[in-house]
Amino acid sequence: MIRKKQKFLSSRWKRRRKKILFRTILYFVFVVSIILGLSSLSRAEFLSLKEIRIKGNEVLGAEEIRAIVVKETSKSFLKIFSRSNIFLYPGESIEAEILKKYKRASEAEVSLKGFSDLEIIIKERKPIGLWCGEESREMAEIEIKERESCFFLDETGYIFEAVGEDRVSENFPKYFSADVQIADLPGEYILITEDFQELNEFFTLLATLAVHPQKVFLNYPQAQVVFDKNFKLIFDLSDDLKKTFENLVTLISEPEFQKSEPFFIVFEYIDLGFGNKLLYKLR
Repeated sequence: MIRKKQKFLSSRWKRRRKKILFRTILYFVFVVSIILGLSSLSRAEFLSLKEIRIKGNEVLGAEEIRAIVVKETSKSFLKIFSRSNIFLYPGESIEAEILKKYKRASEAEVSLKGFSDLEIIIKERKPIGLWCGEESREMAEIEIKERESCFFLDETGYIFEAVGEDRVSENFPKYFSADVQIADLPGEYILITEDFQELNEFFTLLATLAVHPQKVFLNYPQAQVVFDKNFKLIFDLSDDLKKTFENLVTLISEPEFQKSEPFFIVFEYIDLGFGNKLLYKLR
């Protein structure tokens, strides 16, 4: 009796196991069919990206940017689904590759326009100066390692692109910094952004006195700026530069300097790095 019961249970288990195996195979086939169907659908023409629109680029070439898009969308998602699909296009990857390859681009925004057009809006950095070499100095002596080729830097102090020798003479101030090494360029900041922006606000104030920087030597916190006629200003970047400017105006407002036009002709340098105490040397 026991043997018959065991045989019955064994037979029943075999039938159940066959059903489980059959259902598993059926489920597997169903899932694979769904995946293959979705894979095929991801490559459907009516769901594919059609046009790539590039906006905001003035210097960067549209074709080079399109090439990045084509490269990124030619890759497959999970090696099964097409990334050129309007629902699967790799927006973040495209943005990252543009910013990685082109330091001139400060922002890249990728989005879908209409039903199947990809729009890429580029924000380019605008040059306001040139980084032209490393320097080490003390107050009176400056040792300059000036390069024949320079790099553009933007309003944040970011050094982003090499400049050909034929463009080094452009009307931009040249910056030299002890804290920047050529091996790290492009992609470095000449100063902390807040300090650099304050420095440029200081230059804007100086422009009201008809003086414009030609060479700027930075060795934080000290700065030495060379203007026309080799006139030099020395000051401390950690000071309140608006107050520094007010001290300069107070000095040149003295009657003995009012006869000179422009005022800096009589000075070899003015040192503003001692608070309200100003040091200067006349020619």
